[in-house]
Amino acid sequence: EYLGYDVFLMAENTLNFNKAIGNHHINALLGYSEQRYRQHNVNAQTQGFTATPQYYFELSAGATTGVVGGGTFENSKRSFFGQATYDYKNRYLLSVSGRRDGSSKFLPADRWGNFGAASLGYRISEEEFFKNTVPAINNLKLRASYGLNGNDGLLGPYGGNYLPTPFVNQNVNYVSGTGTIVNGSTQVTLSSPGLQWEERYTKDAGLDLALLNSRLTLSADYYIAETRKALAPVQVPTYLGNFAGDVFQNAGNIENRGFELALGYHDTKGAFTYGADFTLTTLQNKITAVPTQGQTFGGGEGVTRSQLGTSLGEFYLIQFDGIFQSKDEVNAYRNATGTVIQPYASAGDVRYVDANGDGKIDNADRVFAGKALPNLLMGLNLNAAYKGFDLSIFLNSVSGNKIYNQAKLALESYNGPGNYERDVQPWSTTNPSTTVPRPLQGGGLGDLGLAAASNAM
Repeated sequence: EYLGYDVFLMAENTLNFNKAIGNHHINALLGYSEQRYRQHNVNAQTQGFTATPQYYFELSAGATTGVVGGGTFENSKRSFFGQATYDYKNRYLLSVSGRRDGSSKFLPADRWGNFGAASLGYRISEEEFFKNTVPAINNLKLRASYGLNGNDGLLGPYGGNYLPTPFVNQNVNYVSGTGTIVNGSTQVTLSSPGLQWEERYTKDAGLDLALLNSRLTLSADYYIAETRKALAPVQVPTYLGNFAGDVFQNAGNIENRGFELALGYHDTKGAFTYGADFTLTTLQNKITAVPTQGQTFGGGEGVTRSQLGTSLGEFYLIQFDGIFQSKDEVNAYRNATGTVIQPYASAGDVRYVDANGDGKIDNADRVFAGKALPNLLMGLNLNAAYKGFDLSIFLNSVSGNKIYNQAKLALESYNGPGNYERDVQPWSTTNPSTTVPRPLQGGGLGDLGLAAASNAM
């Protein structure tokens, strides 16, 4: 029998102030927020029921002593925040904000963080000289902002709630010198002391433009977003032993920069309304700091790697270079010193790139083979309405990235249920494929199982 529940509680109180003094407008806000999250579960089991119940088994009806287990974890966050905005004739704009956040996920010495932001705006279109000179432009605003936010969404089990403290297993049995089984404890994870808030700094400069009675709108931005003190696993000495989980430090930096563009047109003709919105975003992602010089980080499925100077999660694979069509091709595939690179291959096997030129294929031949993050993201939204009927079409596109097709790898595998018999046409003497190798038990790759993934990109 199992019982579990999640509870999230939030209380927030704000105080607002608004004041207009001639052409000056001031708005201020002060606030307090409290958040609490708790997850609890309990389970119990027993055996030896002597009769079949009408509806369900009751634990008390079992003949054996019941086994009871369960667990609870919780976290909380407390925040104090404020914001003030000022404008003069809706022409000159200023906004400042600040907050102080405390999270139970950190130890008391590092629990609190201070964050803030500021922005400036100038609506040139509100100047009299501009209204008289360019009447077709309804709005033209230049703006810039700088801000710092904090993140306590740590990694690890239980939402990272207990990363700063080690896990201890208190249900460990060992045999004493007299042969008696004794219950004890063992440390199963290392602690990650001194963890702090991750910090995200954002710089932005842009403009807003509206023309033709605001039927045509344009918004353009250039942004730089840098995550500092990013949580990253660190290398620990091997003499510490084999512990579950990683040890983390606030020692990584990640930078994103690019342009954002939003273009829209909306109009009404009698009972017919229509519009179109186009968005475009460019992204350059780069890791700018790691805990240890030369440190690398593996990713899901073992096919990605991140390191200083690369983007997050770049694919790291042995390169696919076609299919051997004959044993002569195998023997002719040599490195600069004349060594046969894949001497045990046969016709129908994959030919891999010997990237380091050492005359053999192994994981040392893995190279960066494309990014998971796109360079360009685009979206197009079309909508129209007429007397209660409406139509919307949304299209989106990404460019500059590659996708690891795990679904294809699974569905086209002949080791288990899938679409192999229907969809896969492997190499054979009567079907000399150049992309799909001959079937081999276990893939015929040994430690090179990751290499075949490059054919699923």
